[in-house]
Amino acid sequence: MSAIIIYLIVLVLLLAAELFYFRIADRFNIIVKPNERSSHNYITIRGGGVIWWVAALLYLLFNLSVTAGWFLAGITLIAGVSFVDDVKGLGQKMRLLFHLLAMSCAFYLAGVFGSYPWWAIVIGYVVFIGIVNAYNFMPKIPCFCNHIYSSLPDVLSLPLKVYGISRRSKTSR
Repeated sequence: MSAIIIYLIVLVLLLAAELFYFRIADRFNIIVKPNERSSHNYITIRGGGVIWWVAALLYLLFNLSVTAGWFLAGITLIAGVSFVDDVKGLGQKMRLLFHLLAMSCAFYLAGVFGSYPWWAIVIGYVVFIGIVNAYNFMPKIPCFCNHIYSSLPDVLSLPLKVYGISRRSKTSR
C-alpha cells in the first residue's frame, strides 16, 4: 500500500474522530459562549484539539519506540490538562505543574539535560511553557498559529546562533 493511501486513510480517520468528538461535546455542553473578551461571535465547541492527541497515538502505534513513548507522555500531559481545563477549569498552579512535566519529557527526548547549562534550561522552560500557553489562548486564530508554528524553529534558534550558544559536544565533558 502506498504512503499516500495510508496518509489519506489516517486523514479520514482523524476527521471522523473529530466529528465524533464534536457530537460528544455538543451532547455534554462542552462549549464556550462569546463575551466581550472573546475572539469569536458564536457559540464554539471546546476541546477540539483532542484530535492532535489522537494523531500522536496513531503515530505511536505505527512507530513503537522509547522516543515515541516519551513524546506521547508529554503530549498526553498537555492534552489532558488542557481538556480538563476546558471542561471544568483548573487553577494556574495545576496547569503549570503539568506543563513543567510535559516540557521535561520533551527536554529529555531532545537530550537537553546535561547538554546545556542550567540557566539555559530554565530559560527554555519559561519560553516553551509560554509558547504552550500562547497557543492555548489562540484557538480561533489558526492562520496566525500555523505561521508561527512553521517559523518557530528558526525564531527560537536565533538567540542561540547570535550568542554562539550550542550543545556541548559529548567529547568535551
